[in-house]
Amino acid sequence: MLKIKTTADLQKKAPTKVLLYAHHGYGKTYQCRYYANRYGKGLIISGESGLKSLEDCDIDYVDFKSWTEFEEILRHLNSLIKSGKFAETGYKWVAIDSLTELSDRLVEMNEDKYRGKDGEIDKSKSFAMWAEYSRRMIGVLKWLRDLPVHVYMCCLAKEEESITTSSKDYWPMVAGSKTQKQIPALFDHVFCGKKVETTDPETGKVEVKRYLIADEVAGWHGKVRDPYGVIKAYEEESDVTALLHRMSSASNQNKKETK
Repeated sequence: MLKIKTTADLQKKAPTKVLLYAHHGYGKTYQCRYYANRYGKGLIISGESGLKSLEDCDIDYVDFKSWTEFEEILRHLNSLIKSGKFAETGYKWVAIDSLTELSDRLVEMNEDKYRGKDGEIDKSKSFAMWAEYSRRMIGVLKWLRDLPVHVYMCCLAKEEESITTSSKDYWPMVAGSKTQKQIPALFDHVFCGKKVETTDPETGKVEVKRYLIADEVAGWHGKVRDPYGVIKAYEEESDVTALLHRMSSASNQNKKETK
């Protein structure tokens, strides 16, 4: 029998799926602190060995050094989900830190697989190698995206020449140009982190401000699914969860007003 649903239930039932990409030093890993403070217990799947900014927190994590190790982590999570034991972990969110490292590990594995006896990649198999890369990468990200908890993924930003303007474009730093531009479509919200330094002309003191871009701005490719229009394209905010909370609050307020 066909089960009819209503979109009015989506906001209150669906966990958020977020991608943040930014240059070095923005505070991408630091976001996990905000997730823990707002949502509670979480799990970080780390490929960066860079969790120093969270040493005063108490957040579970597992690390991977290869694509094979990463797949083993996913198999364990999948077994918990299938057995119904995932809820017993108490995890409210899962973070992947980072897609850049994950992409690099997959490229390494594929290059080893398609490397000939002379140590070089067989050019005749290049198409097959990149097709396999894209299939695996997108498939894994879709599986992670569909976990029954909040999902946060981050990666570095890659600068390239724009094909439409004389300015720069900034995309998630993952291998494969088609995959790179396909990844943002997998998420509910894509935030771009921008760090701006200003110097006080009188004191010479340097002040650093962090912003979150949530739209197509200055070559960055952000987006939010924000039906109530509470998020600006350029937010003077560094906490992703603060913007998620703002959207959730607007949804809840609307539901109260329409009852």
